Amino acid sequence: MQALVEQHLQDFHAALEATHAADKRESLLSAYIRLSVQECQETEAAASWIFSAIAEDPEFLTPLKSFKHQLFERLKCETPDLKALLVTYLAIEGLRSMTLFEFHALGEQDRQVLVDALLDMAKS
Repeated sequence: MQALVEQHLQDFHAALEATHAADKRESLLSAYIRLSVQECQETEAAASWIFSAIAEDPEFLTPLKSFKHQLFERLKCETPDLKALLVTYLAIEGLRSMTLFEFHALGEQDRQVLVDALLDMAKS
């Protein structure tokens, strides 16, 4: 399972690089928002296997923690507005958590309002 997590992280990183390279006018933060939202929409959460894997081996989260830390530090270096970064990053992580736990508090319209607001913040 750890190999699957590592492959997923590599795939996300490659997609982030490709998305960012495709339009240099768009910030890395905007690319991260777009890619993350797309991933949340395409992913059907399976919380039970994640929690089982963590219970069996707490080190299961190590690559994820490392990836998230490195990504945040890179975004921090490339985003001039720390407040915008913090709000957008935490909002995206909230969307990921809602997907993971299959807790869909936002309807499609509300979700789009959030995404548009995050992308506006990322442009600043």
